[in-house]
Amino acid sequence: NISKNTKGEKIILSQTKLANEIENFEVLNKKIAIVNTKKQFCILDSNNKNISTVDAIENIVGLVENEILLSNKSGYFLVDFFGNTIERNWTKHLKNQKITTVFGGSENIVWTGTDGDGISKIYPVQKSFNLISNRQLTNLDGGIVRAFLEVKNNSFWVGTKGKGLYRLPNNFYSNGEKPLVYQNFNESNSPLNNAVYSLCNGQEGLIFIGSDGEGIAVIDTKTLKITDWKSIEGNENCENFKSVYSITQDANGLLWLGTNGYGMIRCKIERTDDKLKITEFKKYLANENQINALSSNIIFSIIQKNENQLWIGTRLGGLNLFDKKKESFLTFKNISNDIQSLSNNDILCLNLDNLNRLWIGTSFGLNVLKNYKENQKPVFKSYDVKNGLPNNTIHGIIPGNNSNIWISTNFGLSAFNSKTLKFTNYTKNEGLQNNEFADGAFYKSNSSENLFFGGIKGFNYFLPQKIKESNRIPNLFINKISGQNKSSPYFQGLIISPDQNHFPSIVLQHNQNFFDIELAALTYINSEKCKYAYKLVNFDKNWNYINNRKTFSFTNVPKQNYSLWIKWSNSDGVWTKPVHAIDIKIKPVFWQSNLAFAVYFVLIILFLLFVLSYYRKRQSLEQNIIFRKREDEMHENRLTFFTDIAHEFQTPLTLIIGPVQKLSETSNLNERSQKLIKMIQRNSSRLLFLTQQLLEFRKAEYDYLEVDVKHFDLVNLVEQIAELFDELAIDRDINYKINLPSELNGWFDKDKTEKILFNLMSNAFKYTPIKGEIDIKFSLQNDNKTLNITIVNSGKGISKEKLNSLFDRFFLSDTNFNTDNDMFRTGIGLAYIKKLVTVLRGDIVVSSIPNKTTTFTILLPCDKTSFTEKEVDTEVSSVLISHHLYNILEEIPVENEVVPVKLSFLQNLEDNRKTILLVEDEKEIHLFLNDLLQDKYKIINVYNGLEAIEILKTKIPDVIISDVMMPLMDGVELCKIVKTDVQTCHIPFIMLTAKDSVIHRIEGLESGANSYIPKPFYPDHLLIRIHKLLEEKELILKHFNQENGIENIGNLPANKDEKDFIKKVIELIRSNIDNENLQSLFIEKELGISNSQLYRKIKQIFGFTPSDLIRTIRLKFAAELLRKNVYTVSEVCYKSGYNNRSYFYREFKKMYNTTPKNYQLNYNSKKPKF
Repeated sequence: NISKNTKGEKIILSQTKLANEIENFEVLNKKIAIVNTKKQFCILDSNNKNISTVDAIENIVGLVENEILLSNKSGYFLVDFFGNTIERNWTKHLKNQKITTVFGGSENIVWTGTDGDGISKIYPVQKSFNLISNRQLTNLDGGIVRAFLEVKNNSFWVGTKGKGLYRLPNNFYSNGEKPLVYQNFNESNSPLNNAVYSLCNGQEGLIFIGSDGEGIAVIDTKTLKITDWKSIEGNENCENFKSVYSITQDANGLLWLGTNGYGMIRCKIERTDDKLKITEFKKYLANENQINALSSNIIFSIIQKNENQLWIGTRLGGLNLFDKKKESFLTFKNISNDIQSLSNNDILCLNLDNLNRLWIGTSFGLNVLKNYKENQKPVFKSYDVKNGLPNNTIHGIIPGNNSNIWISTNFGLSAFNSKTLKFTNYTKNEGLQNNEFADGAFYKSNSSENLFFGGIKGFNYFLPQKIKESNRIPNLFINKISGQNKSSPYFQGLIISPDQNHFPSIVLQHNQNFFDIELAALTYINSEKCKYAYKLVNFDKNWNYINNRKTFSFTNVPKQNYSLWIKWSNSDGVWTKPVHAIDIKIKPVFWQSNLAFAVYFVLIILFLLFVLSYYRKRQSLEQNIIFRKREDEMHENRLTFFTDIAHEFQTPLTLIIGPVQKLSETSNLNERSQKLIKMIQRNSSRLLFLTQQLLEFRKAEYDYLEVDVKHFDLVNLVEQIAELFDELAIDRDINYKINLPSELNGWFDKDKTEKILFNLMSNAFKYTPIKGEIDIKFSLQNDNKTLNITIVNSGKGISKEKLNSLFDRFFLSDTNFNTDNDMFRTGIGLAYIKKLVTVLRGDIVVSSIPNKTTTFTILLPCDKTSFTEKEVDTEVSSVLISHHLYNILEEIPVENEVVPVKLSFLQNLEDNRKTILLVEDEKEIHLFLNDLLQDKYKIINVYNGLEAIEILKTKIPDVIISDVMMPLMDGVELCKIVKTDVQTCHIPFIMLTAKDSVIHRIEGLESGANSYIPKPFYPDHLLIRIHKLLEEKELILKHFNQENGIENIGNLPANKDEKDFIKKVIELIRSNIDNENLQSLFIEKELGISNSQLYRKIKQIFGFTPSDLIRTIRLKFAAELLRKNVYTVSEVCYKSGYNNRSYFYREFKKMYNTTPKNYQLNYNSKKPKF
């Protein structure tokens, strides 16, 4: 037989007999291990050919490291290549297995192949956690370890829930693999309850036992006699209690018992000979109504703070501090939103460390209280799973050495370093009895420094200094990088070591920027405790810690180059340094090219401009809303002010109306005077009527308007009001019908009903066109309890959008028609009517069909029961309409009252008067202005801006006078059009308006108006302003035509801006006057203005075009040179910018009525000689 060793060297077995008997063999380091057919184990050294034998061997199972695993009838054992037997802990796990092969892998793991039981993984327990379970305590199965107690030089006691009390040898934890000898005390062999929760080492060799039975039990460590509560003398004088979860004995021999539902108990048990006696007993119970009482009757932990104070941990009642002398409790609980309070009120365990810090275990995390002093606010620091705890339910706490705090939880043990604040967690895979531990099952041996923790499958004991962290960190395996929800990966199979310094790179397409990375630590030992962190450089700003999650995702990663860095830990939480694992490049899509980005940039700029425009419009809209609100407030204030001064108007109006009436009765007045007096009468009555309306309107707004109803027939009042409109209906050829019943008896407020009817009928006539129709109907409804009035008039009507605003104050509805009557103004009239109808408890409704009819329907109660006793007047009074209504009615203009001056009249060549274009929609103002101006000026009458624009197309007036508020086109817009048109920009523009605020004045002047005159105005003011504007224009032209007018700009009758402009223009022309190509384009470029602006400015100042101005200045310059008599006419021609003598002669003669030569001769002949 021939075999190769590890170096490939051949070993030849020359012993023929041995070679023929070989059944199995292994080779290592030039040594051969052989099992022959006689079941002998032989080791052959190839150097010296020596053979050593071991008998009674069944087989060589395999090699584990440098050791050989052999099997015999007793089991499995290890030998080295010298034949020496090796002891290993893991071999005990091979019992009862039918092993066919064995392999020693990495991390000291032993893999075994079995006959029928598959593959087993066996590795030596890395942590020195010793375990006592049902293997050692055969009847422990099903019992939960709840308490420990070590009695010096005697024994070790273990209390369980369900299996009673165990007594172990005092030094059982140092007996190695020897069988464990123990005693078990339970209900079957003692008076002890099977559920033992607490143990306390008492004085005089006694152990106090807290269980689920009544009271507490006592065991004598010398005799092992157990005495239950009822057998102790004096128990009959004590209150009943059970379920003792905690026992503490102080220096005075007092026992402090924490119970489940029976509060805290203080008692003292003394020993006399062989008898036990209760010499003291007191129970402390929770009481919400008592100050400084216990906070809960369920107590899981009691420890001594000092000689006089106890710390008490309760279930759901928080932490208590008990003062023995005062017998008072101070309670500390969780306070919502206070991070310095307890994390939870459910306390399961307490312990103090050597720095006097109180460690508190709750069902929701770990708490620590440092250096608490009375009368100071306690400051608790809490820790939970977010900080590294394996579980928030804390069952036990033992302060260890080196600042470590050992904690048992519902998911293993944890070692907390109170300096570094690091948690190191351990699970059952590292030798723990189970991941779940039990309440109160924690203990520190004073003799051996061993720590004990109990749980549902036994208990562990260990020396903390032997539990060391492993510094071995496994390699990392990147299993794959794949698209989310994709079956085939982009990349797979990369092993990374902690000290790796090289890395691969991958390229992903633009649509592969959603990807998952799957990784795992290459370890078989507690791999679930390995943790991971990653950072994609250029994408992540910080490290992402994913604990033991092995897959992480990236979503919508932009196109760019990235580096994936990873760090990971072993099962003990020891981390690697960051490792550069892999480079990832994501390619851009074709629309992310530089050209595409340039297009995007342009689009973004356009979008930003759009957004900017949008927000500006929105801001403008918001400002308009704010402005409207302010205007409404200002309007309200003005209306209040006007109401106040309306009272003051009464006396002056009386003094106007009275004398004017006396003047109207004078018979020697001419027709013009009578007309003016009639106008004064009409408008003073109108003003009086408006002031009265205003006063009553304000009263109605504030509910101060009183109702005064009387019983009478309304027919007579309606007929009187209707007669007022008969003549007007005839003049306008209106089909005017009133349908009245024979009588309308009821309770009416005569004054308010009269005003409602008069205003509505006036409104109907005002907006009914010539040859239109007005139909008014009166009727009683609801058993004569309601008066129904319907007023229908034909006309342009009102749009549905405007109907809701019709009763608003000063509502104005522009229906885009052609006359003033199409501009529906309500002033306060309809608002006033609405108020009056509301005061009378009635209702008014309006409907309209555009271009057909408008209908007002009024419903007024006329039954006595509709009014209060105070509002009813039983006296009989006259039913006559108010006298002033006769004059008020005359304010409604008649179409033929103002006749515009015909254009044919203006063509009269003998009439040298200046022409004024009068634009005014108020016809009475038209009448007055015509009467004021017609003696001095020719007048063109129009009624809105559109009509004025049409006139200006055929006729250029000398002055334009315009109102601001007009239908179709207002005066401001008209002024802008006039001043921007090169044909009309020179025309002086005067604005007449009732808008006299600074804002409106600025608006008017900015539009180009030469003068802004608010109403009311004095006639002389208007006449003088017209005269001055015309005079200024004539003076400018007269000044410019003077010989030295060009030089003497300072004397020019113009404002400073105009003088500066004229000076610049003339200087430009004079400095370039010899340039024959000098035109207005040169001036426009030099001054930086447009052609239209230059034309408009020069036309406005001089009355002629820029070309005319250049020509005039050339000829004046030529005349100046001729007067000097230094140059010939030809030289003057060229110096003036003319290259054509005949053209120069012709233009000069036009201006001076003589030739250049004669001009020169005549001037020099007149010049005095000296």
